[in-house]
Amino acid sequence: MEIDIESNVLLRDIRDAGYAKGFAEGEAKGEAKGQARLLRSQLESKFGKLPAWANKRLAQASADDIARWGAKILTARSIDSALNGK
Repeated sequence: MEIDIESNVLLRDIRDAGYAKGFAEGEAKGEAKGQARLLRSQLESKFGKLPAWANKRLAQASADDIARWGAKILTARSIDSALNGK
């Protein structure tokens, strides 16, 4: 049995909601990766090559972490103070 999703409003709405959710999640992940890449570049410009722990923190960071660290880099005197607040 074949179902034509386009002719069934309920199924079409469910499909479209799934697409929209997937798109939003993908967009958020891509934005966070781009922000992390920019912050990594800024940290490297200011402090030189990043240690492994800093790269790991950046790779695992949330968008909120990246935003907080991005503000801290302006006054940070070390990578540790930028990413850990020490």
